[in-house]
Amino acid sequence: MRTITEIKKKIEELKKERKTLPQYSMFGTPNWLLMDINIRILEDVIKNKQSQTFLEEKLDNLIEEYGGNFPDDDTQDYAKMNTYDWLLEQRDEL
Repeated sequence: MRTITEIKKKIEELKKERKTLPQYSMFGTPNWLLMDINIRILEDVIKNKQSQTFLEEKLDNLIEEYGGNFPDDDTQDYAKMNTYDWLLEQRDEL
């Protein structure tokens, strides 16, 4: 699992990147929504130093909470898996 330092750095990167992106991509993907979910999950991890099982449940809950705003199921899965994989060091970029 990523260190607190790595997670804090990623949160700052995501916040900076969010400022440069349009709210929606040209395909209708909600750029800000995806980044907001990533940031919220990462902040929760720092605040609570959660276990892997908790992270899986938290991701499911956040996806469900924001689900009405996603254009399709693929986008939901993308948001969920990218954050989870990054936290578990299974991917380099979020």
